[in-house]
Amino acid sequence: MQGFVLGVRKVKEEDLLVTVITQSKIKTLYRFYGARHSSINLGYKIDFAAEAIQNRQLLRLRDVTHLGYGWLRDRNKLLAWQTFCQLLGEHLKEVNEHGGLYFELLESAADKLDKSSAKRTLIEAYVSMLKNEGRLHEPSECFFCSQKIKENENVALTRGLLPSHEKCVFQPGFNKQKIDDFFESGNTISMDNGEIEALYSVMLLGF
Repeated sequence: MQGFVLGVRKVKEEDLLVTVITQSKIKTLYRFYGARHSSINLGYKIDFAAEAIQNRQLLRLRDVTHLGYGWLRDRNKLLAWQTFCQLLGEHLKEVNEHGGLYFELLESAADKLDKSSAKRTLIEAYVSMLKNEGRLHEPSECFFCSQKIKENENVALTRGLLPSHEKCVFQPGFNKQKIDDFFESGNTISMDNGEIEALYSVMLLGF
């Protein structure tokens, strides 16, 4: 079985509770401490087995193998990836089963990171997830005041990429045409680096 690690929490002594997203489920598994065990890292893709533990509801995580990516040696990409996985883990903390979308988008983003900008790749994955959840709102109406955002106005974005007037949320906005194009295509190619940094800061607010 394969999956991405979305959370690692230390419990008694050196044992761990590990949250893993697989192709169809999100599992919380118990990892017993052992000197011969490989380390479990947030964001890593692993191959593993899960077995029942006597008198416990949790399954035991065992036979773990890390499935490496070349970009794992790039500290900046790794930290950005781990941050994204942590945000996704928090977003899905009440979910046990999913339709496969999240796993597929993680695999796709992980494959792109070798040759692509981490922030652009993760922002594109973020907007794809919001779109598939039906939570991506067209930047035509302000969520705060419910008034129209005019074509010649900038559009500010808040958590979950909710659109608003700059004056309503007291923060600078983006060129509306660029946001229209981004929401439609899911591609950040028209965004400059400053806009990418601003979008990344919005993403860090969570899903």
